[in-house]
Amino acid sequence: MPAALWFSRSRSLCARAAAFFITLPLVFPPIALGYMLLLLLGRGGPLGSAEHYLGLRLVFSQGAVILSAFVAGLPLFVRPAQAAFQEPGIIKLEEASRVLGCGPVKTFFLVTMPLARRSIFSGLLLAVARASGEVGITMMLGGNIAGRTNTLSLEIFRRGDQPLSAACLGQHGDILCSGQTAKGELMMFYISDGYIEELIHEDLQHMDLTTLSMGIEEVPGQITALPKRGCLLAGVEEAARIFEKCGAEAEILIPSGTRAEGGESCLIVRGTAGRLHACYKLAQNVMEYSSGIATRTAAMLEAARAENPGIHVAVTRKHFPGAKALSLKAALAGGASLHRLGLSDSILAFDQHRVFTDDFTALIPRMAEAFPEKKIEAEADGPEEAMSYLRAGADMVQCERFAPEALSAFVKEAKSAFPKAVIAAAGGINADNAGEYAGAVFYILVRSLVYFGKPEDIKMKFSRI
Repeated sequence: MPAALWFSRSRSLCARAAAFFITLPLVFPPIALGYMLLLLLGRGGPLGSAEHYLGLRLVFSQGAVILSAFVAGLPLFVRPAQAAFQEPGIIKLEEASRVLGCGPVKTFFLVTMPLARRSIFSGLLLAVARASGEVGITMMLGGNIAGRTNTLSLEIFRRGDQPLSAACLGQHGDILCSGQTAKGELMMFYISDGYIEELIHEDLQHMDLTTLSMGIEEVPGQITALPKRGCLLAGVEEAARIFEKCGAEAEILIPSGTRAEGGESCLIVRGTAGRLHACYKLAQNVMEYSSGIATRTAAMLEAARAENPGIHVAVTRKHFPGAKALSLKAALAGGASLHRLGLSDSILAFDQHRVFTDDFTALIPRMAEAFPEKKIEAEADGPEEAMSYLRAGADMVQCERFAPEALSAFVKEAKSAFPKAVIAAAGGINADNAGEYAGAVFYILVRSLVYFGKPEDIKMKFSRI
């Protein structure tokens, strides 16, 4: 209301600029507007940094849902009210009221409001209807987390367009936003229902004989999942989907990519004893292994960026077979970049390839010609070998187990001759020595360290309800 009155009475540049920004939801695609708000309010954005400093968290919270509805509905309320306040008849009666001795406040409530009440009421109805039906902004800013930020409109959208929901978002809006990424960008990661069902079938072939033999299958209960120590959570959405596939109701309290303190509840599941026991161990394993990967990745990234804020920690395809989806998503939660998803997405020549050639450097131009849109990358065991690959036309060299001093000297030499070359360090890098390598290169490649290590300890606390 104050904004509408200000826009109708003021011709200042500030009023016009404010009116422009308030009108954006009418002309901007909701998904795009939600993405811009996410960049602004995310942990990597200008306002998100202040929120993090103050200990607040707006993104992926109920506050984000309220903000999304407010942003979507505001212009539909302001515009009709502004038009009503600008009516010549209302303006003349306001002037007459002031001539008779009424102040601005009294004039507004006794003259302006009664005359503009129909437009204000119509704008209010339009705003409420638009806010209630909001999907795009809420999906991007709130994350569509079941029991926390999902709304009726989002649920209708998910059920009415199941192929899109299942393929892009999963049952829990499986969108991962990690504050540890280089730009604080939103990351969408697809894990199919078929993959989740295969995991369940490995352990639950047909029935749980223990709960069946005890006769407790239909007794209602609840599971509260909480880490025993502070860690970066991952796999929470997949755990919730596992429980829901078995007929339980899951509520995510802390999404993947968020740091949780020891003893802080991250997931609550309600259902019968039979449904809870059917899959709780699988869900626990997924969260424990995923959170372990995310926490180790975040620790390495933190150590590297202490020396070089622009460094990237990139994970490779050397994960445990069958665990690619969970492993990569967990690494993204920890702030990593993806170096290589598989054999079909990049060209990378190792020593195991070169053993079959007589002169590998002579083949580099041929490789570039065969797939001109791809960059050519080669692993090198020493500075001279790496330099020969760059001279032959390689776009990127992967320096395998170079000492930090040798790597630094090579980078200076290579960059002076080939400014556009990308140089990555790989092999033998961990959280203890990541800082030494970070000062010399743009990329640190981690093959297996973050994937294979001690899982986090996630307690699954059972209670009867």
